Amino acid sequence: MSYSKRAFTLIELLVVIAIIGLLATIISIAVNSARAKARDAKRVSELQQLKLAVEMYYDKNNSYPSTGGNWWGECPSYGSHTDWIPGIGEYIAKLPQDPSQDCSAYRTYLYVSNGTDYKILDYHGPDSVNSQTSLIDCRYHDSWSISTRQDYPAPCLP
Repeated sequence: MSYSKRAFTLIELLVVIAIIGLLATIISIAVNSARAKARDAKRVSELQQLKLAVEMYYDKNNSYPSTGGNWWGECPSYGSHTDWIPGIGEYIAKLPQDPSQDCSAYRTYLYVSNGTDYKILDYHGPDSVNSQTSLIDCRYHDSWSISTRQDYPAPCLP
């Protein structure tokens, strides 16, 4: 009676592990790409909601919520204003935060207004390539913006 022992060789095991590692890498890249696109879609939606809220404020008050011409944002670099679009609480339940919530990289929503004009900026813009090119504001490090005038305010961010 002969017994034949069948087992995997070391090379066969290494090949299987390499294939599994390659598949895991491909899946990880696809998932990260989908997450970046989801964050971008959320940013676009929030910018549109903020625009609507600011315009409703204007309809009632005949001016935009003013920051005295200074940039206000949620991050410490821009004053950590909890109400970074002043007086807008009646028109939007809660001011959004950038989906990445990475103030250390200056990734934040910003607002500036002199009462006559305004700009809402998603500073450091999209995560994915070719996202919403109509919102890109190259004057502000490829950020996304919505504003009354594309050239408002005149000076660039530091």
